[in-house]
Amino acid sequence: QATAFLRALPLGVARPTIRGGPRVSRWRWLVRDTSVVYGIRVLSSVLSQGDFIMLGLFHPQPIVGVYRVAFDMGMQGSRLMVSNTFGVLYPTLAKMGEDRPRQCRAAYASAQVLAAIVMPLGFAQIVLAAPLFHLLRRPDWLASVELLQIVSLGVALSGFGWASEALL
Repeated sequence: QATAFLRALPLGVARPTIRGGPRVSRWRWLVRDTSVVYGIRVLSSVLSQGDFIMLGLFHPQPIVGVYRVAFDMGMQGSRLMVSNTFGVLYPTLAKMGEDRPRQCRAAYASAQVLAAIVMPLGFAQIVLAAPLFHLLRRPDWLASVELLQIVSLGVALSGFGWASEALL
């Protein structure tokens, strides 16, 4: 009860005007703005799942499973390390305004730090892939070891690129 009262208190002080019925005339801006965001989300989903979809079209399910396990395990470490990079770097670069050289320097410095973290992690995954699979997985998943090593190489070499996303 106290929470409901505290939430309703600002409404009593500010006294906002609440009109009944939808304002259909304003929907065009809502639809235009949200359709762009929705379109970006759909494309992002297609890009993130496209390799699994295409692989599933041309290969049997067990091969897709082996690839999925290797890909997910290979990406976990880098996602853990750089998951908040965009959320922190984008507002920071936006706050710099139109100062493009300063934005580029900040993004480059961030890319160097990320590469210093992600590259050794990727190379460690390459070396530790086989022992970890033998320790943590059933023998039927051992086919994922070589794929995990390839994905880990890609993770190691993509360390520089994570920060560039915020410049876009």
